[in-house]
Amino acid sequence: MLWRPGKGYVILPYNPSTGFQQGIVQYWQDDFTVYRDTSSQYSPPPGLFAPISGFGYLWRGDMFEEEGNLLFQQILGWATAPEVGYQITEQVGIKTEKQGDRLVGIQYQYLTLPDGRLLQLSRLLAPNQFTSLNIIEQ
Repeated sequence: MLWRPGKGYVILPYNPSTGFQQGIVQYWQDDFTVYRDTSSQYSPPPGLFAPISGFGYLWRGDMFEEEGNLLFQQILGWATAPEVGYQITEQVGIKTEKQGDRLVGIQYQYLTLPDGRLLQLSRLLAPNQFTSLNIIEQ
């Protein structure tokens, strides 16, 4: 999960043990409503961590009006490291590519990760197209 001040959260369903995306990348704005704080109900297994702050509200489903919606918890599981703050660098661009006999627009978004790797998000500029992700080793 990434948070960009003023731009909100990026939920990245990525499995570092396999190196593959395991779901759809989602974006949440900063101004979501928190209906409850269920943080006291969660104790992580040894060596893992419970997300905190805004990440925690999203992960626990505290921003859903109905209780028990554990969508992000099921997709992401427990955190493998504590939350860290860092200066994120972001670059966004659009590239037009030929696919068959038509031109399609693809938006690319690059974000730096705390360990120096680069996260590439891309999506077709067409309705209902989902974002894919790739981690680029430096």
